[in-house]
Amino acid sequence: MTQTDDFVVDVTRIRAQVRPSHTDYQVPAGTNLRALPGADLWAERIVISTCQEIIRRLGDGDGDPTTRRLMASILEHEDEHADDLTDLLGV
Repeated sequence: MTQTDDFVVDVTRIRAQVRPSHTDYQVPAGTNLRALPGADLWAERIVISTCQEIIRRLGDGDGDPTTRRLMASILEHEDEHADDLTDLLGV
C-alpha cells in the first residue's frame, strides 16, 4: 500500500463518519426562547471539544502547522462564544 492509498483510505473512513452537523440538535416546537442559549452553550462545548481533539491529533511536531494554527484560532473564537453564553446564563 502506498502513501496515496493510505490517504484515500483515511479520507474514505472520515467521510463514512461525517454527519450533517457535528452539533446536530433540534429544538422541539414550543420550546421557551430562554432555553435556546443553554442549547447553544451545549453546542459550543461540543465544538470546543472537537477542536481540542483535532489540535491534539495534529500535535506540535512535524504535522500540519497551518491547519493547527487555523484550528487554534477557531478554538479561541468558540471559547469566547462559550464564555459569552456562560455569562448570559449566569452559570
